Amino acid sequence: MHRAYRPEGHLSSISVYVSSSARTSGRSINETNETTSPLGSCEDDLPVVVERLRAGLDDRRIEGLLFDYLHFYGDYDHYQVSHGWYRREVRIVRTGIGANSWHSAQGFRRGTEKLHVVPSGGRVFHYGWVRPPRRMMRKAHAFATLHDGAAVADARFRDLDSDFDFGELRGRARFTGRQPAVMQPRIAAMNWEVRPGRRRQRHDTRRIRLLTFIENRILGFRLGEHRNYIVLPD
Repeated sequence: MHRAYRPEGHLSSISVYVSSSARTSGRSINETNETTSPLGSCEDDLPVVVERLRAGLDDRRIEGLLFDYLHFYGDYDHYQVSHGWYRREVRIVRTGIGANSWHSAQGFRRGTEKLHVVPSGGRVFHYGWVRPPRRMMRKAHAFATLHDGAAVADARFRDLDSDFDFGELRGRARFTGRQPAVMQPRIAAMNWEVRPGRRRQRHDTRRIRLLTFIENRILGFRLGEHRNYIVLPD
């Protein structure tokens, strides 16, 4: 499913794809607690994204637009900067080129070919890991069931009435910007506190912590970063 943005005076369009988790049966954002549509991610970014759409619409080399991601983790005040959390993805694709979702719709490809894209100048505020701990437990179980099967999910998450363990809460940075207006009621209604737990998540391991330190403090880029796209030169 997609929503098409049509710049004035053009019949063709570029589509904004929204993952199924964010549009289930017409639910509102307050019910899903996720925003995967970049045009709804931050009001400040919208004019920049629209201008990039207009500028690139007639350039057929451009098959999609790339967005920066903010993966909020545990609460609305912190986001992940650890090695392994993808920093960018394609969230707008050109219609009529045969683009299809790729790996749970994290990104898109044309068949098996990566799309040629340019930066959009916009951000995606991703709240998939921000839920009350008990609801997060049920989501984690459902996600594991989808990808690994019921037996694996049941063994990994035995008590669905317990709180999800967010781990040692390493690799998080504090968010000091402004959250989207549409999220303000949800943020104001937050009634839980996330504390360091016992279960070590992947980004808590010593190896990932070391890689994160080297990348963020020394190199300024990710080692071996997976890129499900090809960025066109300026």
